[in-house]
Amino acid sequence: MLIHPANADAVRLFVMLKTQWRFAGLDGAPMGLDYQAIEPTARLAGIETTPKLFNKLRVMEYAALSEIAESHR
Repeated sequence: MLIHPANADAVRLFVMLKTQWRFAGLDGAPMGLDYQAIEPTARLAGIETTPKLFNKLRVMEYAALSEIAESHR
C-alpha cells in the first residue's frame, strides 16, 4: 500500500491504536476509537498531536466503521 508522506504519521498512529476501540451493545459492535488513548500513544511514538492529525484519524475511524458495518450486512 502506498501512503502519501503527509499522511504517514496518521496512518502509523491509527495502526498503533488498533487495540484501542470502544465496543457497545450485546453484540459488541465497535463504536469508535478510545480518544483518551490517542495522545499518550502518539507521544510515546514521537508523533506530534495536532488538530489536523486528529481529523485524519477521525476520517480513518469513520471509514473503518463503515467497512465493519458493511461486512455485517
